[in-house]
Amino acid sequence: MGQPISIKQGSNQIQHLEVNGFRVTNAAFPSLLTLPSHYHEVACFAVVLQGAVDKIFSGHTYELPAASMVTMPPQERHCDQFAADGAHMLVVEPVQVDEDVLQPCAHLFELIHFARDETVAAIAQRIACEIQSPDPISPLAVNGLVFELLAVATRRQRPFIADESAPPGWLKTVHDYLHSCFQQSFQLADLADEVGVHPVHLSRIFRAHYGMTFGEYVRHLRVDWATHKLTTSGESLAHLAQAAGFADQSHFTRVFKQMMGVTPGQYRRTMKR
Repeated sequence: MGQPISIKQGSNQIQHLEVNGFRVTNAAFPSLLTLPSHYHEVACFAVVLQGAVDKIFSGHTYELPAASMVTMPPQERHCDQFAADGAHMLVVEPVQVDEDVLQPCAHLFELIHFARDETVAAIAQRIACEIQSPDPISPLAVNGLVFELLAVATRRQRPFIADESAPPGWLKTVHDYLHSCFQQSFQLADLADEVGVHPVHLSRIFRAHYGMTFGEYVRHLRVDWATHKLTTSGESLAHLAQAAGFADQSHFTRVFKQMMGVTPGQYRRTMKR
């Protein structure tokens, strides 16, 4: 059934810093390490900075490459399988955080969530650098960066194990369709008809299991795709807007800024420095 272990289990390089009730850990894990079924006593938020790890929950494997974030509630049983080049991870645990301080992002730690997010990864990398080369100001810097990290992640959260109750079979069909066709234009009513349910019922069940509306989920998928392209390609913003499925560049810019806090152009310049 697994046993409780600490975040440092299996790590070949680890550094801790405790700030404002959070334990922040910078850890490296070796090539092809496997951690069998276990759980952690404290909830955790982890960001993969380099390498990759597979998280296995109830027989389902989720691949977490670099720039992925994952949150887990306490005592959530899972296995870890690290990639051939291991993994460098930053982990934040709310060990003794005041309830009022944690409240705005508390639900982030109550369920399993994952996303690949370059902005979150960039903040996590700054925290890791502070821990690796600390000075008298590092605790203050890390304290601010942790809250920035959690604020961005809370706004961007997307659960992949969202509820203890089993979702209806058709919901996976909807989920898979969205992930393969989010760049295309389609109507909720058509998708509801395809899986044989009423559009209102689809909307209600979808939000209950994924924590956001159907439209919000699609926008998150499009922005996730766009953030990756902004840092890996030189394609114009107009082209990326069209390719991501937005009506035009103006629509793309407006939605992107709402979610990320900066325009696509600002994001690209920041991430390519």
